[in-house]
Amino acid sequence: MASALFGVGYKVRWADYRSLPTPPVGVPERMVMETRTATSVVGLDVVPDASQFVVPDTLTIKVSTTPDSWRLNSLSAIPGPKQVWLIKHEQGHYDIDSLLARDFYERVRSLMGRTFADAGEAWRQLRDHRAATIGRADAINHDYDDDTQNSEIGAEQWNWWCAIERARQLHRSPAEHNRDGRLLKIELIDALAAVGLATR
Repeated sequence: MASALFGVGYKVRWADYRSLPTPPVGVPERMVMETRTATSVVGLDVVPDASQFVVPDTLTIKVSTTPDSWRLNSLSAIPGPKQVWLIKHEQGHYDIDSLLARDFYERVRSLMGRTFADAGEAWRQLRDHRAATIGRADAINHDYDDDTQNSEIGAEQWNWWCAIERARQLHRSPAEHNRDGRLLKIELIDALAAVGLATR
């Protein structure tokens, strides 16, 4: 089975969140809802090929919300525009995780077809790519909430949304193609770094 990526582009819905009377223990003050995601990585491997090693085309990555995503019951009573604003903020969290997963996926696929003299070097590159993408998810999500004060600072929220949207929509310049011949999109880290929201 060829490599596959699932969950990028998913739009979170109110139904993805458990409704709670009070926040779970230990969540930051002022938090009224939280999107929790899972990124599963299956089939990531390095295998022998004659006297060398290759990364096989067997990678499957899936991003999804998890059942422990939550929101406060009281959100049902707030004005509609505020509800929309909040769920759009949470969509930002999902997008951060899914775009980092997309970027890891494309980086791994760029190694497929190459040969390595030893398995250790291939695994080192895979670990480095993971650390540079999905390995940064917690820190970036923290910065997102910190900068926007959980969506309360509108100007910062817009800065983040615009950077996320650039990573979702814009192609790299100069143009780069993936293994399928499709143009690659800007990596999320690069889109954030371009406006001072992250470092490469």
